[in-house]
Amino acid sequence: MFKYLTFTFAASVAFALAMPASAQTDSSQALVTNVSVQTSPIDYAFYDQVLNKLAVKQGGRPRLAYDFIRDQNGDFIGNYVSRLARQNIEGLPKTDQLAYWLNLQNLVAIDAIVKEGKGKRSLKKLRGTPLMPGKLWTKPRVVIAGQNMSLQDIETKVLTEFENPNVIYGIYQGVRGGPGLTSKAYQGATVNEMLLKNAKQYINAKGVVSVKNDLVKVTPIFLWYQDAAFAGQDMVLNEHLKSHAYPRLKKALNRGRSFAAASLNYRLDEYKAPKQETYSSGSRGGGGGYGS
Repeated sequence: MFKYLTFTFAASVAFALAMPASAQTDSSQALVTNVSVQTSPIDYAFYDQVLNKLAVKQGGRPRLAYDFIRDQNGDFIGNYVSRLARQNIEGLPKTDQLAYWLNLQNLVAIDAIVKEGKGKRSLKKLRGTPLMPGKLWTKPRVVIAGQNMSLQDIETKVLTEFENPNVIYGIYQGVRGGPGLTSKAYQGATVNEMLLKNAKQYINAKGVVSVKNDLVKVTPIFLWYQDAAFAGQDMVLNEHLKSHAYPRLKKALNRGRSFAAASLNYRLDEYKAPKQETYSSGSRGGGGGYGS
C-alpha cells in the first residue's frame, strides 16, 4: 500500500505546512480557559492525512508504519506539532479545547516514538511504569503558551483538568496494551462521543479487565490515572468500569471487592507488514498493585 505514497504524501505535507500558523499564545494565558465564546475550530486535516495514509488497521486497530515515517525526508510530524503548538485556543469551547489537547498529546507521542523508538520492539523502558514514567513521557518536548511541556505535563496539568475519566482512553501510549489511535483526529463536536466509544472498546477488549471471584485485575493503564480519574478509590473505578462494560463483564464486576494490576503489553503499537510486502519493521511487562 506504500508503493505510490511517498510523492503524494510529501506534496500534501509541504502544502499543509506552508499554511500560516495562528498567532503565538501569550505565556501568561491559562492552558485550559473558562471562556465559552464560539470561534472557528482548528483544522486537523493534516493529522487526518497522517492517520489515513500512514496507519493500517491491524489487530482490530489503526497502527502506524513507524519505519516508513522515519524513511521520509523531512521532519513533517515534528513541524506540524510546532505549528499546532502555536494555535491560540483561548476562547474555544471546552470540547474544542479537549480535542486540541488530545490531538496535540498524541501527535507529540507519535513524534517522540518516531525519533527515539527506532529499533525498539518494546516501549517499557521508554514509557515507564505508573510509579516511574520513562523519558519518553517526562522529557520536555513542546512549547505551549511559553511553557516547555512533556507528555506527562500535558496529561497531569491539562487533560485531567477536564474532569472527564473517559479522557484516559483518548491518550495514545504507543503500546499495544493501551488504548489505540483513532482513525481520525478528535473534533470538538464529537470528542465526547469518540471518547465514550474508545472507553467501551478498551474496557471490553480481551485482557484489559478480568474478574476472578471478587478480585478485579486491570491493566496498569488504570493505575496511571487512578488518582486523577477515579479519586484514588477502587470502588469508583469499579463503578466506572461497570458503566462501560458489556453485560457479562458487568455482572462479574458486581462481585468486585479488591483490585490488582495485570501485565501490560508494552510492545510498540506499529504496523507490521506481511512478509510478501516490501515494507517491514518492528513484551510484556508488569505494573504495580492496587490498594484495598
